[in-house]
Amino acid sequence: MPDVTGESLDTARSLLEKAGFKVSTAEDPHSSEPAGTVTQQTPAAGPFTQGQTVALVVSSAVPQPAYTTVPSFKGLDIAAARLLADQVGLALNESTEAGPDPAGTVISQDPAPGTAVALGASIDVIVSSGPAATP
Repeated sequence: MPDVTGESLDTARSLLEKAGFKVSTAEDPHSSEPAGTVTQQTPAAGPFTQGQTVALVVSSAVPQPAYTTVPSFKGLDIAAARLLADQVGLALNESTEAGPDPAGTVISQDPAPGTAVALGASIDVIVSSGPAATP
């Protein structure tokens, strides 16, 4: 009997059935292996009688997204903020607002620095358009 742990369920089933074994499966939603991967096999590989049923445990866990911590963008010019966001795997959602800060400076952000977010998340930043014009 071949050892099929670490194989995809389709590959494992094909190998075992071609070798003359029957296959039963159970899911393991807590496995750290990618979904559809055989994590356990009973009986283990070795010499066994053809026609015997081999029980496979298959990962059904959904991969969790990787996380990063939001850095502080406040006070950076928007070009530096974009570069920083790219370096840490985040996207910026920019809007502008008049204010006392120089044009192009990030004046606020959401979520706050230090917040854990999924890689690829969008961070809302408000960029100063400079002081409002006075009539």
